[in-house]
Amino acid sequence: MKEFPNGLHRAEATKAIEKGKESVVKRELDMCHTIDDYQRFIAKYPQSKLRGTAEYIIELLVYEAALATKQYNNYYSRYPNGHFVTMLKEGEEQRLYKSCTTTKELKQFVKSHPDSKYATLASEVIKRDRRKNAPKWIMSILGAAILVMAMALLYSNFQHTPSSKSVEAETERPSVSALGGMNLETDSSTADAESTEDTNEEYKNNSLKTGSKPYASSFGKAQTGTNYFYFKTSESDDKDFVIIVRRSRDNRYVNHTYIKGGETAQINVPDGTYNVYFYSGKGWNPNKVIGERVGGFVDDETLQKDGPVKLFSAYMEYTLFPVFYGNLRLENASKKEAFN
Repeated sequence: MKEFPNGLHRAEATKAIEKGKESVVKRELDMCHTIDDYQRFIAKYPQSKLRGTAEYIIELLVYEAALATKQYNNYYSRYPNGHFVTMLKEGEEQRLYKSCTTTKELKQFVKSHPDSKYATLASEVIKRDRRKNAPKWIMSILGAAILVMAMALLYSNFQHTPSSKSVEAETERPSVSALGGMNLETDSSTADAESTEDTNEEYKNNSLKTGSKPYASSFGKAQTGTNYFYFKTSESDDKDFVIIVRRSRDNRYVNHTYIKGGETAQINVPDGTYNVYFYSGKGWNPNKVIGERVGGFVDDETLQKDGPVKLFSAYMEYTLFPVFYGNLRLENASKKEAFN
């Protein structure tokens, strides 16, 4: 450039210089591991295109520290409108909801968090508890009625000797014990089926926000880094995804995220080799047990995986819908390896 300031290849040379500078900056970003490292990077390269990435990773580290220490105000005070505010609040509400062991505590939870999605669940539990308690007096009334019926039948048989025709009619009629059984007992298999159907109906249109980590409280602290997986979903498909990334050599959990159908998401990871699990379906039920986790889809579930995928100062992009010349071939996965 100095020798030929107006040369024919000035534009190409300028691009090459800029690309070289970006490579140097990228290498420095890859060497960052702590919040202080990323803050020093931002101070050194305030105009860099990678500044936004560094700021996002700092926020993510603060969020993960808040989860690990349960010092949530550290995150809220620093990022009152941050990317993870909703997830953190939902996580707190979920823990409070699960800690309720009595109807009184559930009522207090509903009163304290009326806008929470778990307030609806708490209200349903309260209603079920009321229904469970109601049969105590209903059964007393039915028991008294059955006793009166039995005495009436005995009195009738004692006063009148029935003809052969009336005896046959009596034997066809249900006994007092059978009547009591029909009123007071419920077929457990039928009840379970109805309960499952009700639950599926309740959550069939439910979704989480993209970026949510539904298993954060049970998976533990996620790992992050400058490598990343990028996911695109179809706007025409109403299926949602939970992406789980695990280390290939020992299947150790690394990171995960929820993606609402039609949206995109990114998972940052450190250098390594990974298996990526794709759990998809419709209607998110936060109480469904799947493998060793709580939370799952109620309809059209699939579980597949890809890997091993090596990421060392690199990224991997997945387009989760059919495209021309697409080369993604996922294999079926077991719940044990994905959700253990």
